[in-house]
Amino acid sequence: MDIQILNEIVKNILSMSKTVIILTISLLSAICLFGSMLGTRVNCSISGSQAAEELNNLRKIAEKKSAYVNVRYRRFDKAFAKLDSFLQKKESITKKEIEIAVTNVLGELGDRHSRAKYIGDCRPDKFYLPFSIAPWKEDKILALSSMKDDSLYSFVLNGFPFLKSINDIEVKKYIYEYNLKDKYAPTRSRLARGVSRLYRFYSVAPSIAYGDTLRFTFSSWDEKSDTTLQLPLSRHNRKWRDVCDAHYDIENPKSLKLMASTLSNNIGYIRIPEMFGRRKNEEYFDWLSKAMEKNRNANALILDIRNNSGGQRELLFFFANYFLEKNEYHVANLVRFRDKITDSERKRLEIRNIKSYEEHNKEAKDAISKFMKNFRPSIELDENKFTDYFYMVLRNDNSAEKYHFNKPIYILQNEKSASAASVFASSFKGYPNIHLAGVKADGSSGMSQAYRLPLTELEIRWSRMISYQSTGELFDGDGVAVDYELERSINQILGMEDTQLKALCDIINSNI
Repeated sequence: MDIQILNEIVKNILSMSKTVIILTISLLSAICLFGSMLGTRVNCSISGSQAAEELNNLRKIAEKKSAYVNVRYRRFDKAFAKLDSFLQKKESITKKEIEIAVTNVLGELGDRHSRAKYIGDCRPDKFYLPFSIAPWKEDKILALSSMKDDSLYSFVLNGFPFLKSINDIEVKKYIYEYNLKDKYAPTRSRLARGVSRLYRFYSVAPSIAYGDTLRFTFSSWDEKSDTTLQLPLSRHNRKWRDVCDAHYDIENPKSLKLMASTLSNNIGYIRIPEMFGRRKNEEYFDWLSKAMEKNRNANALILDIRNNSGGQRELLFFFANYFLEKNEYHVANLVRFRDKITDSERKRLEIRNIKSYEEHNKEAKDAISKFMKNFRPSIELDENKFTDYFYMVLRNDNSAEKYHFNKPIYILQNEKSASAASVFASSFKGYPNIHLAGVKADGSSGMSQAYRLPLTELEIRWSRMISYQSTGELFDGDGVAVDYELERSINQILGMEDTQLKALCDIINSNI
């Protein structure tokens, strides 16, 4: 700006009254801020052809690096062709719409770790259903009102417990047709994750805005009569929480007390809310050692991994020292990689104690050789595209402070037990004294790799490895089945009691 013009502006400002000066400065600040905003304006849309070009480049990488693109190629190819055709016809499309479309394509892989996430600055307006919803049995969705501390619930409408439709669209459409991300998840996991997504209504209906009033239809217990309510959406997140889904703080002594107890008839109980790693949680592992010592003479032991979404695998090796015979080696998990393994991926495998045959010691090699004589994978892979097997072998390190717990052990799981938690359940399944109870775990074990796309501002993830259970089944899609099926009761959904745990105790006591 010319110096003479600037001097004139200053003289004029100094000649103004105090009030006018303040107003002028405020106006100038607003103009500068508006100019700054224009200069850094966030672009929330992109042309369809630009998005198609970027995603087609990503597809070439996926065909070489994604394990499940090769396994489910026909499904993926068909879905991607539809996506490309859709994008080519769009003059403009929001990046959030692209995220949803790509998510649906990735869902065809059956890869439970795959995802498309928008990471730009165009954040959606968040709004939720005006009441809580919970999955029950195979395909029922209960509509609930939260009560005391969001831990107890009642029905939104007595006599009409089931949510049937929203604006005349059946909720089952939202769960099964609109939520393609979980299309190939185990049945219960698909329902539970679909319900969770439906509750976050902004994620399934971007055309709806906060403040809109929707028509909710509810069904009676026998589903023969309906009633409707007109209700606005909510800003308040009152997501339903299971009685076993309490928040645990492993640094809080009160939380630790809730995570370990002795139940009736001297049954030991330990809650494992997350698959903790030792490096950052050494005190937790010390506490867990004390909890196991306390249960040395228990008649049975329950390990509760319900709603445990995973983490690291060190807890498997911790418990192997109690559950396996001394000096025993047990092949628990096998994986094969798509394309060559990078140095960083090899380090991640080392953290999981997954090694090639050559990297194991003699005792582990003997166990692997014996195991492989009877191992039959559920899907065969192209030998030219995948590495040889890598193995996770559990072992008893014969530690002096550990002991062999040879009493009945029950792992209590549910449809939200996933990733490393499902590997935990699968690893010990089949031992004569170890039983799985609850409902089928979600599964998933893929070691994902992320790619960031500059134009669409998506972070894309997919699994680099195919992961087998010792039975030959996959984790992804197959899940981990139970020996004792235990459903939630209505009382458990309402927060009154943990009927799954109670039912398991009844089974244990009858067996003892």
